[in-house]
Formats: sequence, structure tokens, C-alpha cells
Amino acid sequence: MEASDPDWLATLANAYGVRPDLSAVGSANYRRLREPATWTISIETLQDAPAEWQAILQILGQLATRPADFGRIRRGKRPAGLSWKALVAMVSMYPIERPADDFIDEVIAEIVGTLAERA
Repeated sequence: MEASDPDWLATLANAYGVRPDLSAVGSANYRRLREPATWTISIETLQDAPAEWQAILQILGQLATRPADFGRIRRGKRPAGLSWKALVAMVSMYPIERPADDFIDEVIAEIVGTLAERA
């Protein structure tokens, strides 16, 4: 069983230099992967956000419900078992240009790299 980090959001927010808010961490991750996020994030504008950014929020949302997955991710590992299958299924629903598992691996690698930079 993997150890969980109950303060995973604060840990990521600190590494990215943003407030401990899911959308702020998601925007910082997206910015590092793709381009500056220039839109204002709100319920009203969420549908206009890029699909990859929405998928990043889905990945972070899973960490909110399964903090033990963050323990694996911070060590560069994928979530395991049903957790991985559920994450791939959820991310697959977004119209991104690559397979969900490849995209998730890219997001995980970016998180691991950011945490390493701040260590």
C-alpha cells in the first residue's frame, strides 16, 4: 500500500508557486506543458478552456479523491490497478490529440520534474 500525502494540493501549489487551488495548479501544469493559460477560469469559461487543460484538472481531481495516488506520482509511478484504469477512462473522454495513457504519463513526468526542481 502506498503512503498518501494528505496535503498533496499544498505540496503541488508550493512547487508551482501558486495558491493551493485546483485550477491554479492545473493552469501552472498546463503552462509548463503547452503555453501560457491566458483565460480567466470560472464555471462559465470552463467549456472554452483547452481539452488538455480540462484533462489535467481531471487528473488532479483524482488526486483529490485518492491522495495515495499522489504518493506514487511523486515517485514517478503511475496510479495502480483500478485507479489507473479509471483515470485513463476519464481522460479518454476529452478530445485530446494523443492516447490518454501517453498524456497522463506526460502530466505525471511534468509533476515529478517540478517537484524535483523545488526539492
